[in-house]
Amino acid sequence: MLKPDGLHRIVTASPKQAAGGSDTVEVAALWRAIETIAGIGGGFGGVTTIRVWAALLLNRERSTGVVRMDRADVARLVGISPGRMSRILTALAAAKMIERRREHISGKRGPGRLVIVIL
Repeated sequence: MLKPDGLHRIVTASPKQAAGGSDTVEVAALWRAIETIAGIGGGFGGVTTIRVWAALLLNRERSTGVVRMDRADVARLVGISPGRMSRILTALAAAKMIERRREHISGKRGPGRLVIVIL
């Protein structure tokens, strides 16, 4: 799970700073995401959206891209409401940065658990 200072470190690092470290791929992906997020309209092209995406990126399973945290946990980590989190996830999905799908839980009714996948 992401430590609070980890998000700040990743968001403030530059590709040049990470060039010699193991986080090079993470930081390069983050910089590409920042460029994509900057182009998202509707008021979702800002720092909060970048922080949400970074939290998702850092809390995913590396082999599958599936985010291990649920939406409310990510919202709490970033310091936003679950409603704003949902709108940001919709904007990220529209930008083809994430995929949202439902996973049915055996023996339970309803649409199932939300699964977020980093693309």
